Amino acid sequence: MSRRALHGIFSVALLGLLYTPLLAWSESTQYSDDQIKAVFLYHFTSFIRWPEDAFASGDTDFRICTAASDPINKTLSAIIAGESVNNRGIELYTLAEGDQAESCQILYLPGNGDDHLLERLNDGAARTLTVSDDKEFIKRGGMIKFHFERGRIRPVIHKSRLDNANLKASAKLLQLATLVSE
Repeated sequence: MSRRALHGIFSVALLGLLYTPLLAWSESTQYSDDQIKAVFLYHFTSFIRWPEDAFASGDTDFRICTAASDPINKTLSAIIAGESVNNRGIELYTLAEGDQAESCQILYLPGNGDDHLLERLNDGAARTLTVSDDKEFIKRGGMIKFHFERGRIRPVIHKSRLDNANLKASAKLLQLATLVSE
């Protein structure tokens, strides 16, 4: 068998290994929605590529930001403990009222998040991936929303907003997601 064929088989198998447990996990009743969303947020660190100017320096940690009172924080903190992505540690930063989110690589806004914060991040200069579970998040200017359908959580991605922020989603993530342009 050719090297190219083996690489293709390996890629398909890897895709199955990465997403089958995640999708099965999202169907299971033993895990909460917050636990599933935390796993997605963690995996976004690997399946989206940020430009170097998204970080203050070459050794700056990768920062996932959430609201201080968000119930996802405990699970997300446990998942990212001791983890790294592209030789950067991963830290959870909880935003207080009035904090700036421009130093965040991922900003998770639960429910009806801060529209003013979202507007500032969507000016094109920020390199922050915005994510929410709010049904209207894409219409409000967000990049990825968690969509609940038949007991599953699936990401809905507005790809042109990622492109505008110079964020590159992997083909694997794009295959899993629903893509929208509205």
